[in-house]
Amino acid sequence: MSRTWISAAAKPIAPWAGLVRQTGKWGNAYSGFMCDATPEMMEIHDRMPVILHPEDHEAWLRAPAEEAMKLVTQYPADRLLVNRTNQTWFARRS
Repeated sequence: MSRTWISAAAKPIAPWAGLVRQTGKWGNAYSGFMCDATPEMMEIHDRMPVILHPEDHEAWLRAPAEEAMKLVTQYPADRLLVNRTNQTWFARRS
């Protein structure tokens, strides 16, 4: 598997839906939401991050949980840029 970078086309930042909470032991703990990959992204991985559309940012931050969870959907593959590299994700041990 090689390093593959995915970004939102024409966007400087792709907001990934997630949660954060304070822990006594580690400080802030973060978790990002994932969903099933679109068919176009399936050869990279079977899951993909939940990228929020700009018009959904406030709802994700302020809506009741039931309403916010409706935003956990696939981002359209035609709005994503894929940059594959030849670098492996990890060095194999000899």
